[in-house]
Amino acid sequence: MLMRHWRWQQRSREILSIRSRLESGAAPKKKGLDLPPVTEFEALKGRGARAVWNEKIVYIGGPRLLDSSRLTLPEVLKGFEQAASARGQSVVHLVLEDRPVASFALADVIHAESKEAVKRLHEMGVEVSC
Repeated sequence: MLMRHWRWQQRSREILSIRSRLESGAAPKKKGLDLPPVTEFEALKGRGARAVWNEKIVYIGGPRLLDSSRLTLPEVLKGFEQAASARGQSVVHLVLEDRPVASFALADVIHAESKEAVKRLHEMGVEVSC
């Protein structure tokens, strides 16, 4: 996972903690972080998630979240999103109180067994990409 954050006063550890808690409810104490938990978690169908962290409303999601909230990315995050998309990566954004503060590039990892499966499918005449 690659990350780019815009508001430099936001520490990377806090940003990663918020992302971790929003996406999975995981407690970042495992990574040596002891930060406030998220509360009032709400999944936003097709857009991402919303919660309260440290008494602030936070969102995480992709382009549909930004569109539905009528938010615009700052230039540095736009460039990051474009570069990640060009590499075939999906991008999700962290929004803190109506301000996009970080973006994360996500990519699928192709496992060795996947390559073998694709090879066999090709041998059977099935068209798939690798």
